[in-house]
Amino acid sequence: MPEPRYTREYWSAYYQGGLFSSVRMSPEVVLYEGIQENKDGSVQVALFYANVRRGPGPALAPSTVKGCSNAILKHALLAAQDGALLGLGQLCEEGEAPDIFRPSHGALAVERWPKDGGKSRVEPLPGGPRLSPDVEGADQVSWFFEGNKSWVWASVLGPDKAAKPYVAAHDGSSWKDLSPPSGGALSSVLRRKDGLLAIGEKGAWALADGSSEWKAVQVPGGPLRFAEQDLEGGVWAAFGGGLFRWTPGGKEFTRIPLPDVDGAPSVPAHLLFTDQGEALLKVTTGGQVALLRSQVNMLQPTANQPAGAVVKGPKGVLKEGVAYGRVTAAHAGCKEPFVQMFKLNKVAPADYDFPLTRKALKGHTEFGGVGFLEAQDGPHRYFIAKVKTVEQGRKLAEVIRKGVKDSSPQVLCGQPAKVNRELKIDLRSGDLVK
Repeated sequence: MPEPRYTREYWSAYYQGGLFSSVRMSPEVVLYEGIQENKDGSVQVALFYANVRRGPGPALAPSTVKGCSNAILKHALLAAQDGALLGLGQLCEEGEAPDIFRPSHGALAVERWPKDGGKSRVEPLPGGPRLSPDVEGADQVSWFFEGNKSWVWASVLGPDKAAKPYVAAHDGSSWKDLSPPSGGALSSVLRRKDGLLAIGEKGAWALADGSSEWKAVQVPGGPLRFAEQDLEGGVWAAFGGGLFRWTPGGKEFTRIPLPDVDGAPSVPAHLLFTDQGEALLKVTTGGQVALLRSQVNMLQPTANQPAGAVVKGPKGVLKEGVAYGRVTAAHAGCKEPFVQMFKLNKVAPADYDFPLTRKALKGHTEFGGVGFLEAQDGPHRYFIAKVKTVEQGRKLAEVIRKGVKDSSPQVLCGQPAKVNRELKIDLRSGDLVK
């Protein structure tokens, strides 16, 4: 899907830290919630079209509470499959006086705009859940949808002020509390073919569609690093330094063996399943980063395995001897050095031209012959420079570090997993060569 071109106001809000969330409503229409300065100098929070100049976006619901201009300030936006726009956030309460830098801290609620663009309605979530102050950022609350159904999950305050898991589901007409019975703060909730799997800091639980009974799933020790679902409904998760898989209906996660890289143990960092039937695993090993892959096969873990048993050959196992596309830290004998200059934000357009980096390179003709590329590793995109030597890479990295505020370029060795495009830069002017 091609990326639309965004307005000047969108990028202004983005770079000034005033873009709170965004959502693609269609291939051509992107909405965002952010701040915008009015002609009289005042600042407002509202919904705007990021790429279509056709006036303001849908109106935010006003609040009836004293001191609150909007019912919810700062939403996590979601475009439902039925065309509706949903915004998840916290209700404004009397005495809070929230502003553009300080959202409200009331109970969780959903603001729903109909697909015809009419007036929104605010739907408080059952039980009046409040976010736990012990859990920060994106780990606090998330959601997903399927058809006209949607689910919200969060770590909320329990009666004893400790974090507890919260899950609510909307069946197309109303919200229902489906929270697991216990377990502390939630780390992840996955929607499977026939139910949900919730993973918390003190355990995991599976819930079948149509049931209200959560069934406990035994988890390994250590914090959850990630959880991904394969095409067969199995859940792959990294706990501590190991990779594990849960099969639907199972009572526990089963360990998956990983090969050592250069004699050092592999610690899973990120997993991706491709449309070509491959499993790609990014690992850290001996202070380096490597990428392992395997063809996905149809073998499954055998039944009645003891907890923590090592299973060889289940679906997606990363077999020994198939590491590829390895990227490591630069070293003296490196034959394929490159500089990772910039990681793109996920909302950056496909034709983003890196103006600040090009400005920093202006006049540095000593880097003639360097190849400037946009590369990809899993879901992440990077701006890199293929240099001739590690020493040249270090000099280029220093130029970027001094010329681009808060940048942290890295000199690496190896082949990026994928190259999306090449950017030809005139180093005398810093302009792109068309």
